[in-house]
Amino acid sequence: MKKTSKGAVLSTLVALTMIGSTVVAPASHSAKAPAWPSQTAKLKGVTLTMWCAAASLAIPKSVISSFERATGAKIKVVTIPDPYESPVLAKIATGDKPDVAFWSPTKSGLTSINAKANLLSLNGAPWISSVDPALRDVFGLLGTTRYAALIGTPNLVGMFYNKEAFAKAGITTLPKNFTQMTAAAVKLKAAGITPFYDAAKDAWPTQFMVQSLLGDAAKSGWYQKLNSREAKFTDPTFINAVTTYKSLIDQGLYNSDIKSGTFAAQTTALLKGDVAMVNQGSFLGPALLAEAGDAATLDAKIGYFGISPTSNLTLSLPGQTDAIVAFKTGNAKREAATKQFLAYWMGKGYAAFIDDRSYISLQPKVPSPSTVPKLFIQVASGLKNSVGAIQSQALATPDIHVYLSNMINGTMTIEEVAQAMQTQFEQLAKAQGAKGF
Repeated sequence: MKKTSKGAVLSTLVALTMIGSTVVAPASHSAKAPAWPSQTAKLKGVTLTMWCAAASLAIPKSVISSFERATGAKIKVVTIPDPYESPVLAKIATGDKPDVAFWSPTKSGLTSINAKANLLSLNGAPWISSVDPALRDVFGLLGTTRYAALIGTPNLVGMFYNKEAFAKAGITTLPKNFTQMTAAAVKLKAAGITPFYDAAKDAWPTQFMVQSLLGDAAKSGWYQKLNSREAKFTDPTFINAVTTYKSLIDQGLYNSDIKSGTFAAQTTALLKGDVAMVNQGSFLGPALLAEAGDAATLDAKIGYFGISPTSNLTLSLPGQTDAIVAFKTGNAKREAATKQFLAYWMGKGYAAFIDDRSYISLQPKVPSPSTVPKLFIQVASGLKNSVGAIQSQALATPDIHVYLSNMINGTMTIEEVAQAMQTQFEQLAKAQGAKGF
């Protein structure tokens, strides 16, 4: 979520251009890989390579160990340096590929890696029928082809609220749209409670209120229009969202120290009840849990609801830690073993995996671990009524958080924010060879 360095962006764009022309050349000995081998078929002598980021390094440890014991295979884990995506794309562009890797399951993520040329199809995977039908096809597909396996609930963005603060202000019904939420904020302020908290010093949290205000437009296909140049960030849709966000700040509905606000202080203020609401991603959950000390305390104090101009819509923001992909290597034996590993991970090994990670289950017949706070389950349920955030839907993601922080600090106007967004969007889209740019 944090700003990517200019060097990383440039290397990503170079890699994207190269990947677009990547041709997968099967080895001469390769034959068609078996569709879906038995999950525990013996694989002695087979070694698979898996790419992970530092953030995802610990995620597969337990399932790798159990798969190796069950099959005799070996999985070599390689840590790709941050910012992960750009080094991965650069390696693939030179023909260096793993057998399996973590990767974003969004359409933009799968497009950037040229899934059709570089990834194995997961159509017909044996675990798909076990996944909750409401979640089955939300991510991982390009057209009708499945390229990514979602291993856990992706990051979701919405409103975390302090239950005691709401009760103190006499708010007994959760807001069902932005107008109701603003009315609740006014009541909270009258009760001496700061309604919202944002963190312009860290910058990256500032994007979420504007993104929520764009939720209805996103659901109506606004980002697709942006990608095809039928819409611009300088249009009223985006400007109105930023204007509304700024008006909340100008009305004194945000923390008075918003310019120096940080994510850590945001977490503490919400848990204490000094602040009533925080628009954040689900990654706020673990931070809250660590500070609360236990799930019972967290669940007693903090609740969640999705928010958009007209409904309780949640934003989805999946990243590379949420899914795995399998690569075309031209080696039929390894490709079959890779499919077997994925089938095991999401099949026989799934219950133990989510228990080890305290993940919420994506499969109705596999219960979520008892250690998962009710808050996390409540947030995850928002996926069923969600829409992709800008990072999921736009061809390229400008530094929205930087520009919004500049606006909060008085160095950019709303119109300048919009123009900066459009200019950078066009530059990034053009650099990656997007059609029409």
